[in-house]
Amino acid sequence: MKYEHYPLKLQEAFFISINLRRIPSMPEIINLPIEVQVKVTDSDEFPDRMQINLRISTPGETPLTLKAEFVGIFIYLTEQARTNQAMKYQFLKERGLHQLWSYVVQIVKIMTSQMGMNGLNIATPIEFGLEGLRESEIGSEAIQI
Repeated sequence: MKYEHYPLKLQEAFFISINLRRIPSMPEIINLPIEVQVKVTDSDEFPDRMQINLRISTPGETPLTLKAEFVGIFIYLTEQARTNQAMKYQFLKERGLHQLWSYVVQIVKIMTSQMGMNGLNIATPIEFGLEGLRESEIGSEAIQI
């Protein structure tokens, strides 16, 4: 089923940590590979909300090293939303990660421009293979995507 309006609303978004390091002489064009881990917490302990944690990092040796952890708290607008696993899965893939990702993109762009570089644009979640995420994994431990 395709939803036009999801019964979840972003209540809070915040960084837990962010670390950027660069080499002294940066190349003009940077192709920065990024790994993303997603953890979705949806428990009875906090029944009115779903928490999405994003952990972003650059693998291996790159001219710019990025490590960041970001959290988004979404509140359920209806009781039915809390129990609908298929809707939560679709929300995560189509809306939730994209809402959070805009914050990640902006802070990375601002911080890299303050480091004397052109503001760095990082890829959007659709490029990280979200189709590999399974509905049954919502509420599980970190998922590599």
